[in-house]
Amino acid sequence: LSGVHADDPALLYGRARALVELNRPADALPLLDRLGEHGEKARTPEAALLMARAYQALGRLSEADGAYDWAAPRMAGLEGMARYAAFLAEVGREREAREMVAELERRYAKVTGPFRREAAGWKAFAAERVPQG
Repeated sequence: LSGVHADDPALLYGRARALVELNRPADALPLLDRLGEHGEKARTPEAALLMARAYQALGRLSEADGAYDWAAPRMAGLEGMARYAAFLAEVGREREAREMVAELERRYAKVTGPFRREAAGWKAFAAERVPQG
């Protein structure tokens, strides 16, 4: 992230993602903010999901909620919904979390082919984190 590559959106996103995965969300947020300066093409659902995860890890729950809420319905696949459902359960919004898991399961039923295995992983991720009741 120096020289001509200092503001490359793909590199900013990749580094920010690595930092979130390494549990360094405070280091990732400035990179995500810089990514957002690249306009609409850099404001992707994947970047918003990553920002939500960073905010959540830092205890900035209102900001995390807003980012999850924007990202989850716009993402291809089930990761966004699964992570948002887990977040909702974690913050005590269990009814909303269960509703999201139900929607996730409806969508999972329509997944076929090579995407089914990944979708099953996200379905399990949500089911493990959202209490049924």
